[in-house]
Amino acid sequence: MVTGQNRTSRPARNYRHSIHEDRKAYSIVSDASKKYEVTVKVKAVDAPAEAQLISGGQVRPVMITQNTWQEIKLDPITLIKGNNQLKWQVTTDVVDLDWMELRPSK
Repeated sequence: MVTGQNRTSRPARNYRHSIHEDRKAYSIVSDASKKYEVTVKVKAVDAPAEAQLISGGQVRPVMITQNTWQEIKLDPITLIKGNNQLKWQVTTDVVDLDWMELRPSK
């Protein structure tokens, strides 16, 4: 199980991020070291835009091509047992992040 901010999934909710802001970090607790599939629901204010999800040395790029909500599946990330920091960083333009979901890889 992965928990974040006392929830089991979708720790982020309706946040607008731009390249002029610091990274947003989310604290995630994993009950075991394993791979997780990641899906984000995002939209670009002025498409296209780019962002990345960072966990440890793992960087998952996100290309946002629409200015309407879209769900984008990222390459899996590996979380360690215990506390993990997920950092959301916009690298181009402005991006709205509605939610982020992590599920154990099959």
